[in-house]
Amino acid sequence: MINIKGSFEEARFEAELVPHRSLGKTGSWIACGLSGVLLGATSGFALIMSQGKAWPVVVAAFLVQGGLQYAFSRNARAADERQFLKMDEDGLAIIHTRPHWDTPLVHQIDYPTMARIEQDSTRGIPKIFIRHHARQISIGDFLPPTETTQLEQGLKTALRAWRPAPSVT
Repeated sequence: MINIKGSFEEARFEAELVPHRSLGKTGSWIACGLSGVLLGATSGFALIMSQGKAWPVVVAAFLVQGGLQYAFSRNARAADERQFLKMDEDGLAIIHTRPHWDTPLVHQIDYPTMARIEQDSTRGIPKIFIRHHARQISIGDFLPPTETTQLEQGLKTALRAWRPAPSVT
C-alpha cells in the first residue's frame, strides 16, 4: 500500500510504502493453532487406527506444523516493514525500517536527476531499483505488481520534475 503526501508531478512528495498482509498477527496465530489442531487430530487418528504403526505420520505432521509456525512468524514480522520516500529541494531520501533494527537504513541521494529508475521482472515479480552512481537501492519489494508499476511511473515523473534548491550567494 502506498500512502502519498504531495504529488509526483510537483517533485515534492513523501510516500510511505507498507506491505499489505491479509492476516494480522492475531489471524496468523489463529490459523497456526487451527492447523495444529487439525494436524494433531489427523495424525492421532492415523496412529490409533494403525495401532501405533503409523508413527511416521506423526513425525511428518510435527515437521509440517513447525514449518507453518516459522512461515507465519516470518509473515507477521515482514508486515511491520516500512519504506519512506521523501523528495524535496534537498534531494531524495529513502528510509527503510524494520522492527528488529535499532536504527533505520537511510539512503540520501543529493542530485536525483542523476538517478535511474529500473524495473526488473526476471522472476515474474516486478522489482524497482534506483541506480545512482555505484549504488543500487531496492524499493518496494513487498508491493503488488500494480502498485509497483504505479510507484515506478510516479518516481520517474518526479525525477524529471526535480530541481535543486536555489543557492544563496
